[in-house]
Amino acid sequence: MKKLSETSTKLNTLSENIGRLLVGQDLHKTNDNEVRDELKILHTRIGELHDKMTVMIDKTEAKIDTDINILFRKVESLEKWRWIVIGVATAFTFFLVHVVPKILSN
Repeated sequence: MKKLSETSTKLNTLSENIGRLLVGQDLHKTNDNEVRDELKILHTRIGELHDKMTVMIDKTEAKIDTDINILFRKVESLEKWRWIVIGVATAFTFFLVHVVPKILSN
């Protein structure tokens, strides 16, 4: 009878321990599911932010391309004027050096 009582006590203790383990496992599952749900939300937010950043980068690249084209046209215009001024200065210098002395010597 004593062994039966000890076995019954051990089984009760074992049953309580198993009950505690099951409760702990349920809590772990609940926490795990909550963490997984939050991770899904974070992944969604990260995806949305990535999409927004991609759009912003594309807009910035387009604006930079436009600005570079404007600057290129301005520089090109300045280069044209530079060569026009150099040509006029060369013609004027030639006129002063070669034509004016002949006119003055007559």
